[in-house]
Amino acid sequence: MHNAMKPANFCFHSRSGVKAFGVPTSVGICFATAKCRRLNRQRTIPWPVLLFACSAHAGELVQPAGEPYRVELFPEPREQKLSDIGMHVQGTLCDGLFRAVNVADYGREAMNVNAFDEVPDSEWFVNRIERHDLSPAQVARGPNRRSGPDTRGPWTVLSAKTEGVTPGLLIQDSLGDRYFLKLDRVEHPELWTAAEIIGTRIIWAAGYHTPENFLVWFDEGTLQLGEKMRMTPAELSELLGRAARAPDGRLRAVASRFLPGKPKGPYLFAGTRADDPNDVIDHRHRRELRGLTVFFALINNTDWKEINTLDMFVSEGKRGYVKHHLIDFNQSLGAGSFGVKELWGGHEYYVDFKAIGWSHLTFGLRDRASERAKPSPYRSVGNFESEAFDGRHWHPWRPVAPFLYFTGRDGFWAAKIVSCFSDDHLAAIMHEAKYSDPAAERYVLKTLIARRDKIVRWWFRRYSPLRRIREHDGSIAFEDLLVRAEGAAAEAQYRYRFDGGPWTEARTPQMPLPNQEEVHLQIQARYANGDWQRVIGIKLKRAQGRQLQVTRIER
Repeated sequence: MHNAMKPANFCFHSRSGVKAFGVPTSVGICFATAKCRRLNRQRTIPWPVLLFACSAHAGELVQPAGEPYRVELFPEPREQKLSDIGMHVQGTLCDGLFRAVNVADYGREAMNVNAFDEVPDSEWFVNRIERHDLSPAQVARGPNRRSGPDTRGPWTVLSAKTEGVTPGLLIQDSLGDRYFLKLDRVEHPELWTAAEIIGTRIIWAAGYHTPENFLVWFDEGTLQLGEKMRMTPAELSELLGRAARAPDGRLRAVASRFLPGKPKGPYLFAGTRADDPNDVIDHRHRRELRGLTVFFALINNTDWKEINTLDMFVSEGKRGYVKHHLIDFNQSLGAGSFGVKELWGGHEYYVDFKAIGWSHLTFGLRDRASERAKPSPYRSVGNFESEAFDGRHWHPWRPVAPFLYFTGRDGFWAAKIVSCFSDDHLAAIMHEAKYSDPAAERYVLKTLIARRDKIVRWWFRRYSPLRRIREHDGSIAFEDLLVRAEGAAAEAQYRYRFDGGPWTEARTPQMPLPNQEEVHLQIQARYANGDWQRVIGIKLKRAQGRQLQVTRIER
């Protein structure tokens, strides 16, 4: 929950960062309102955006640095709403069916990548850990830019979440900042709060926009009821009695700070929005939304739905732009909707027609990953494991439109970012979760490392994991991410050729520098004497300073 505590379910969506010119957008069956879904129209991407996405900072393999690019500022849009039940039915029944019959979209690559096959920075995504090599301390801090609610004065309760599994409170501290307090149930101490803290930091470091989430402890006496609250102190005490407490009797919660701007509801997973001029790419074909399946597989965040996103209108005078956020990661790791996550969570959909069909056809003899999953021994962790997870096949609770259009290039892009999380990064994040049992912290760290390694191994054995191709000391050099992850154990070999010439093999990640104005370089890698992986095509051109610069990457 965030900004308005989700009293109703919203609908809103936007876009920025592009690749193609004159891209049509369309969508199939939908239970949302007609006003919310104004799709099936031809949209044209302005030339300035096209040029920015394809040519800025052409000498680097990673996407261009700098501030997010916006097409234009515009008047404040309206807040739109949709039915969560309708979206659930659509995802479970309609999105998968439409994907199956939509033959024209099979294998369609993401439309918002630049000339380096990367996602340019935008109001959707800002590459952080891959480009900037964040330190463990920076990753552990995550999006937080302050220390949380002010503890020098009381916290005024403005509203309360009394329904549902977990209790929650909307509060305002003595500085006037608003936070939503998310608490654990007494039956599951630390389960949801630890998952929220860990999930937030990993997803933020990967590049997505998230709220500032703080882990706090407080006494019941810190709270005071606001003047407009229709709740008695006794009812507040009864609500807090359902929440887990630390050994010293204090309440433990995640304080999620209100996002800057005005909330405009979540965005849909398909189509675009008509009254946002920056929204020109069908959300099904945005790589950062498709690639979320890899990041969510890492943390096992199975609860991804429209109401777990939130758009904020950031004003600059009378005009502004929309910034897109991901919120609510408290069903990551082994946490579920009502407590500990079911063992099949992450392996199958809630209603998985494919799994049901295979079970019937094979009379139950077909091996299912969910049957190999083992429960964890820690109540504060829930069912979170790595043995049955293979690094590729993972599912949220229900089908999600961008995930249904996921391609290998989307997966490789996300796996490159996952590989940048070192053991030290993950250990620093675990420390922020403040598990009372050190064994539980070690278990989560071990499981995350194992899941990361499986993701990296699966994708890097299929796509050459080479990046940062550049001229260096009279040669063309590059970085091998699998060697970075596994060291000499990767047993890497390379071969290259210029302009379609003969292949030349090499043991080191560098090759001679040709004396040409323009070069078309092809590189392949293989590991442990396996098969040669897919060719990477690199176009290089000499700049005015007579140094070769990369102008395009083709995978």
